[in-house]
This record gives sequence, structure tokens and C-alpha cells, in this order.
Amino acid sequence: MEINSNLLPNGWLEVLTADTFSQISTGTKKVKTKDCKAVGKFPVIDQGQADIAGFVDDESKVINVVKPLVIFGDHTRAIKWIIKDFVPGADGTKVLEAANFLEPNYFYYQLRSLELPDKGYARHFRYLNETSFKVAPLVEQQQITAKLDELLAQVDNIKTRLDTIQKILKRFRQSVLAAATSGNLTKEWREKNDIFESWHDIKLIDIADIKGGVTKDSKKQSTADEDVPYLRVANVQRGFLELSEIKTIHVPASKLVNMLLEVYDILFNEGGDLDKLGRGWIWEGQIKRCSFQNHVFRARLFDKNNQAKYISWWSNFRGLEYFLRSGKQTTNLA
Repeated sequence: MEINSNLLPNGWLEVLTADTFSQISTGTKKVKTKDCKAVGKFPVIDQGQADIAGFVDDESKVINVVKPLVIFGDHTRAIKWIIKDFVPGADGTKVLEAANFLEPNYFYYQLRSLELPDKGYARHFRYLNETSFKVAPLVEQQQITAKLDELLAQVDNIKTRLDTIQKILKRFRQSVLAAATSGNLTKEWREKNDIFESWHDIKLIDIADIKGGVTKDSKKQSTADEDVPYLRVANVQRGFLELSEIKTIHVPASKLVNMLLEVYDILFNEGGDLDKLGRGWIWEGQIKRCSFQNHVFRARLFDKNNQAKYISWWSNFRGLEYFLRSGKQTTNLA
């Protein structure tokens, strides 16, 4: 069904996306994720973000791919390009075959370009059907997809290089932190200024008041209780605080004074996976009356002349090994 042709190149049409494909039935072939194996004869492709959900050996479940197909995730809005025989995942896996007036890869690329509303885990197939789809002449579709193949290959190549650069930068940062927290970074400075004081180990608990974060409390017990902004593991990054998404947590009045952050409090993650464990930064009062959750703890220095940022950088480099070794909040500082 043509819906509009204004402002399009000559020979182009605009139709409903619902008219650009046929849906392949998967009724008797669907396989649930729990029934997949780590290895097997046939890949199971579902609506999830991963390329493959697992494998099965049941040949009766296989969809034979004669020409390329596209999978649309009804719940996830994921769009996948399929060129080999596969087994469809269960709920939400829509298998689409492009209409004869479309090059399959042109169909795939344009589906990827469509902007669909995010309705959470609700179904999105009807929103896909109601969008508009721009149809170029068949010969031009071939030119478009050839150019897209070339450009997107360049994008993938750039992404690979950027990922490599990120790894190099991470290693460089770690080497700089290692030099700083071992004294090598200031060795020449010490020699130049005739400073011969030796480094020594102390415990964080000896120079700071350490406090674990607040846990969730479902019911208010007093009119003096408050729902206040709080920092989670996701907010406490390595060398900075990510404050774009802040949630609130209920804090009983009896704990409120001790649970509110003060400027130059040092925050450490003691929860999450290895990449999150030990990372942290200092609080600079960005949010009024802010607290922190139980997977984050704060260290408040007794002597404000001590360098909070240095201590935080130390944890970002060496904190992980101490958390893994002791699992305690009384880590040594060099």
C-alpha cells in the first residue's frame, strides 16, 4: 500500500513496512532457551542481543534458508541478518522474508534504520508494521546496499581499532598509576629536592572513618525519615562519578546523619564484578543531601590535609588485589 511519495527521489515509493515482507511460520519449530545446549548441530537464534542463543540437535526444528532472512525481536527490537539454516527461538522471535520487490539486504538495512518506540518488554511488532518504508528501484537498491556494505565494513574496522586503542589507554593508565603509587613517578623530584623520607604502609581504617552504605527499607517508620538521592556501584566509576542517572533510597531518620555524604568523602565499590571492585572517586558535593548504597562504602579522612584524590587513585590501581585477598574494608595504603 503506497502511503506517500512526496519529497522522495524519482522512482521511489513510500509504503507501510507491513507490506514489505512475509512472515515465516515457526509454530512447531520454536525452541526455548532452557532447552538449548552449549554445543550441537544447529544454532538457535532468538530475539536476544547475542548472535546465537545455543544449539540443538533436532533436525525437525530447522528452518532452511533459501534466501537471506531477517529476525525481528518482538520484545527486544533486535534485528538479525540470517543466511544459514537455523532453529528459531521461542517467544518474540519473528522470522521475516523480504518481498520480491526488495533486495533482502536492502530490506535488512532499512529495518535497522527504523526508529521504533521503546515499550520495555511489551511487544513491538505492531509498531514495526505501522512504520513507513522507503522503496527505491531495484537497481538502485543494489547500489545502495553495495555502498552500505563498504561503509559499514569501514565502521567495523574503525571500531576494532578504537577497541584496541581503549585497551592501550587502559594499560597506559595502569602503568602511570603503578608508577605514582610506588613512588617512581616522583623519584627524580625527591632526589632534586633532597627528600629522603621513606614510604610506609598504613591502614585506611587508621586515617579515616569508614562507613558502609544504606540498605533498602520498604516502609517508612517515622515522619523524619527521608527518601534521598544515593550513589550505586554504577555511579562510582574509576576516577570519576557518573551522575546522569541518580535514584533515591529510603533512609531512616536514626541513620540519616551518618549516611549523608560530605565534600571530599572517598567512595569505593565493594560490590559488582572484577571490573567494578575497588574502583572509586571523591565526593565534591555535586548533589545536595546525597547518600550511598551498601555495595559502596565511604572513607572520611580524620585529617583533611591528607590527599583524598591520591588515596582514591591508589584504590583504583591496587584496591582490587586487597579486596580479593581480604574481602574487608581495612585495606593497606602504600
